[in-house]
Amino acid sequence: MEGFRALLLEGVFYTEGSRLLCASRRGVEDVSSVLSVLEGQRVKFAAHHLPPTTQPDPSKWGGGCCLWQPSGKCPAGHHERPTWLFNISLEGVLIRTGEAWSVESFDGKTTALSLREMLVGHHARIASATLLDVEKMREAVESKNMTDTVEDLASRADDLRDLLTRLRNGGR
Repeated sequence: MEGFRALLLEGVFYTEGSRLLCASRRGVEDVSSVLSVLEGQRVKFAAHHLPPTTQPDPSKWGGGCCLWQPSGKCPAGHHERPTWLFNISLEGVLIRTGEAWSVESFDGKTTALSLREMLVGHHARIASATLLDVEKMREAVESKNMTDTVEDLASRADDLRDLLTRLRNGGR
């Protein structure tokens, strides 16, 4: 099976001239260059602020994802709504106009992604895949029987817990 047409950018977003960049463990990536792979395609698109720790810090703007706090003003509005997190999830055709990106939904409505306004100076994530590849991913997961329900997983965890208890008690 060939790979999926999907992308993931996760890190700190900033600008250099007119370019929106993401600094991550993989290095620095140009957001428009990465998104251009899916330009004109029917996609599922998501972007959101991402606090850098698994336990967001309520004393910090955006749980710690906002790097603007020392300046006292955040372009995304954290100075007015400190606990708010940007989150957008859309389906439609990914469109580029200059350096701006939008998604045109199937009803013809175009939604600007506002990536520059919302992500610069923040720990954040962008994820996208073509709708066809999203379906391929679902099929791949289902074919590997990875669709267990929460109840199935809880039951299996109980069984493993019982086994561990018996082993600790010498098999009794």
